[in-house]
Amino acid sequence: LEMAVSRGGDQVVVDKNGVDLKFYGGKTEAVEKKNKIQVRLYSNSLSNVIRASSNVLIMGHVNSDMDSVGSALGVKAICNALKVPSQIVYDLKLSEKKTKLAVSSLFSKDEYDDIFILPKNALNKINGKTLVVCVDFHRASLAMSKDVIDACSKIAIIDHHRRSEEFIDSPIFTYVDSSASSAGELVTELIQYSSVNPPIDIPSNYATLMLAGIFVDTNFYKSASTGARTFEASMILRRFGADNIMADNFLKDDYEERALINKILTTIKTPYNGIVYCLSPDDLDVDPVILSKAANECISIKGVSASFVIGRTQPNEIKISARSDGSVNVQILCERIGIGGGHFALAASSIKDSNVADVETLLLETLKEHLEEARNNREN
Repeated sequence: LEMAVSRGGDQVVVDKNGVDLKFYGGKTEAVEKKNKIQVRLYSNSLSNVIRASSNVLIMGHVNSDMDSVGSALGVKAICNALKVPSQIVYDLKLSEKKTKLAVSSLFSKDEYDDIFILPKNALNKINGKTLVVCVDFHRASLAMSKDVIDACSKIAIIDHHRRSEEFIDSPIFTYVDSSASSAGELVTELIQYSSVNPPIDIPSNYATLMLAGIFVDTNFYKSASTGARTFEASMILRRFGADNIMADNFLKDDYEERALINKILTTIKTPYNGIVYCLSPDDLDVDPVILSKAANECISIKGVSASFVIGRTQPNEIKISARSDGSVNVQILCERIGIGGGHFALAASSIKDSNVADVETLLLETLKEHLEEARNNREN
């Protein structure tokens, strides 16, 4: 029941011994909901969990994007206000290109060394009272360091993705809200409604990266997950000194990236009415952000309900980035294709040891079998 509700409701989850969970339904987007009392309870609960810890390690997902690092910085601001030692488990090598540049430009070397810690060094900081806060993910396989999760007995989760079958075991605090646009939005709300006195302060460079994370996850407020909460969170971050011009500059493409996106878009195909997909060259490893931006470009075309972009991101990994206008549940489709998930209107999937042509065939087979299941019939 908890699994069905955390995925947005409107569905049935069947759990048989020895068989993977099966999901039926889930054709409607999670409705935006905001209960100030509930958020305050979550905020106070998180504060109590942090206070009861000797130190806090904050961790985002591998291939970190702006939202992952930004929301981690927001949790660090909470820890700073509570005067509990904290660091963010982060490796520049396991980060997206634009995120690396943003982090490097926002923090001096001394600030960086104080705020961030390498995964291998974080293991030495763990004791029986250490808390690990996982932001922007809830699957152990996506963690910046799975070893850190395995070594710690106290885990907290803050995430905005629809809950998948894989979930970190026995967290002591869980805040998963699939109606939110980003993890940064959730963390901003936790700060806004906190009862901590004096009030929690977000440094301007933290706020700038958090705002950039909201920009990324909402495609500059154009995605279906954008709601009144998103604009309110952005307003709060702006009040803390977030520089929206700088946040926008972090996300701008250079000439080579824009040329590659345009090249990918020339391969566009329409297997079904309103459904399009594109292919990146199989002999080229591309940044996952390139696939995401190409999918965003496709969904901005009039008449397109869902878009998929397939590309090689590592020598042994093919990824699919999927977008929807809210009429097709791309999360269900990405779960069917490979190791994937995300949001109703924004999802991704990865396939190991394959090639672009084979994954294209897999996508077409999945669409043939499950497209009608994934369509959101708004009239009904």
